[in-house]
Amino acid sequence: MALGESVGSTSMDLQLAMGLKAFPELTKEKTKTTAFKKLKMKQEAILQEELAKRVKQKGKIDMPNVILGNCIEEMAKMEAESIDLIIADPPFGIELEKAQQFKDQKVYEDDHFIIFDMLDKAIPEMFRILKNDRHGFLFCGIQYAMKVRDMLIKYGFECHPLPLIWDKESGSYPAQGVTFVHSYEAFLHFMKGRRPLNGSPRDIFPIKRVPPQKKIHPTEKPTELIRELINLTTLPGEVVLDPFAGSGSTLVAARETNRQGIGIELDAIYHMKICERLSKGKEKENGEDVSSA
Repeated sequence: MALGESVGSTSMDLQLAMGLKAFPELTKEKTKTTAFKKLKMKQEAILQEELAKRVKQKGKIDMPNVILGNCIEEMAKMEAESIDLIIADPPFGIELEKAQQFKDQKVYEDDHFIIFDMLDKAIPEMFRILKNDRHGFLFCGIQYAMKVRDMLIKYGFECHPLPLIWDKESGSYPAQGVTFVHSYEAFLHFMKGRRPLNGSPRDIFPIKRVPPQKKIHPTEKPTELIRELINLTTLPGEVVLDPFAGSGSTLVAARETNRQGIGIELDAIYHMKICERLSKGKEKENGEDVSSA
């Protein structure tokens, strides 16, 4: 280079020079790197504010998209960098509750070798379709957390060093006096690039679990928990993907927060239940009585 600087350094200088005209307060920063980072954050905030304004003008987002199929095959059909948030709940631990009240329902085969092999194919697709500077969450048994974290890093994601915790505030099954009642679930926070959170949350989320008699899926997550994750990492109008849609909680939460939800479900029965759940929710929004449905 004639100027004795790299292309990247020259590009940063040019962007800063233009940015200082719009944000003169950046001249108070101690280093050029810090000023550049704050410039990028300000630019991102402006873009997201404009996006939220456009979404508000368009009105409320309607029904989420529920896809019946294999998540790897369906994600492969999606456009690269088209998703703003991924919330994934692979079928770990279904056997635990299947023995309780889901004996007669078809569920995934809970073979951990099969699940890890599936994740080894699914995670690269997740990386491909997630936009740059976006977030994701993946639920898993805490005994598998570090192995899954290593897989996410292997395919390019950055990960929070420790699992986040969903405190269910009550036990999931009786301890019968011989062990501790299981009352929490771990999940991983991963990122493709960097994007500030919409707030400063704790790493523990105390939210009551869905009562067993109200569940439509053995590993159903409360919409309150999913809403909080969506609100922390996205803005209205952005696209949220759940590759293992299960009960449809992510899709319900996406609609409630005015995000575009996309869910993929392998099992035809659960796919039907998700569609029914979303339809009932839509009828309630329209003021119709669904108590007898």
